[in-house]
Amino acid sequence: MGDLLLIFVKWPEPGTVKTRLAQSIGNQEAVRVYRMLVRAVFKILAPLISSQEEQSEPDSLTFRLLFTPESRRKEVAGWLQEEASLAGWSNGQFSMKAQAGGDLGNRLRVAFEQGFEEGYEQVAAIGTDCVEFDCATIRQSFDQLSGDFDLVFGPAADGGYYLVGMKQPETCKVFDGIPWSSDTTLAASLKVAAGDGYRVHLLKELSDVDTAADWQRVRAHV
Repeated sequence: MGDLLLIFVKWPEPGTVKTRLAQSIGNQEAVRVYRMLVRAVFKILAPLISSQEEQSEPDSLTFRLLFTPESRRKEVAGWLQEEASLAGWSNGQFSMKAQAGGDLGNRLRVAFEQGFEEGYEQVAAIGTDCVEFDCATIRQSFDQLSGDFDLVFGPAADGGYYLVGMKQPETCKVFDGIPWSSDTTLAASLKVAAGDGYRVHLLKELSDVDTAADWQRVRAHV
C-alpha cells in the first residue's frame, strides 16, 4: 500500500502552542509564529506531494495531518486545507484525522498502529517545530526503513527528535515511558530500541524552534 507520513499539528490557540517561545514574545505573537512554522513545513513538503501525483505506481507516499483538539475539527479543517492549498498540495493526496488522547507517546503509538492496520508498509511522523529538514530527509527516512533498519530517528539539538519512522507496529514500544519535552527524550527511546535489538538509523541533527533565539535563527528562512 505504500508509505505513510504523519504530520502532527495543533489548533493555534493562544497559550497552547509554542509555550516556551511565548514566555519571551507573548501568546499572540507565539500563535503567529506557530502558523508560520506550519506553513513553512507544508511548503517544504510540497515537492513530495507533486512527485506523488506524477507517479502511476500504487506504492507511493501518503500524507496524513493529525490534529488536536477534536473539538476544533471544523476550524482546524478549514485552516489546514487553506494552508495545504497555498502550498500547492492536492486534496486527494492527504487526509486528516484527530489525534488520540493521552501524552505524546500514546498519540504517536495510536497513529502508527492505525497506519499499520490500514496496510501501510512504513510509517514516519514529524511535527512542525523543525523547519530545517527537506524532502531528501523524508526520502532518506523511508529508504533506510526499506533496507536494514527497524527505526529511523531525526535527532533534535535539544535532545528530542524531529522525525521518527518504523516498519512494524511492535517497534511502537519506543514511545512507552519516555520523558517527553526533555533533553533525554531521544536517549530514552534509543535505550528501549537497543534493549530489544532494533537496528536504528540516525538522520542528521537539526534544531527545533522553541525559544526566541531559535526563532531569530530561522526567521528569515521562514
